[in-house]
Amino acid sequence: MVGVVFVPNPRYSPTADKEPFFRNLFTINTCSQSLLFPFVTNQRGADTRIVIANTSLDPYWTVSQEGTVKFYFYGNVGEEKAVKPIVTETIPAGDHLEFTLSQEVPGFEGYVFAVANFQYCHGMAFINRPDGSSHSYQAVQIDREGRSRQDGRANT
Repeated sequence: MVGVVFVPNPRYSPTADKEPFFRNLFTINTCSQSLLFPFVTNQRGADTRIVIANTSLDPYWTVSQEGTVKFYFYGNVGEEKAVKPIVTETIPAGDHLEFTLSQEVPGFEGYVFAVANFQYCHGMAFINRPDGSSHSYQAVQIDREGRSRQDGRANT
């Protein structure tokens, strides 16, 4: 026979110790962004305004996303130590959300995690003091490439 070539049977998965094993080719993760506001206060006459921007609408062909933000409060409100999380309304791409602690969590002082259900989320905090002075800072982006704080496992 001319042109017939015999080849071994194909192997569809790698083997370890001659036993087949399976591995994930890829992982699908939730599109989210976590921010840390390391100090916020609504005590001693000061008040903090938090602004969250959804910057997924841009000129770089980014897929626009929308979603809610869940705020986790760690600190206290007077004698209370536990503050229930707050979930916002949906923030459309290219829009922002802002609120003050005096409206949402009066008397709170501590730190806040904001977990957005969309990527390209950025935040600012503005602490206004009773003497008219103010201080502002950019929220710390928590998620790092290859690592997720939400589940502690490597993203591959």
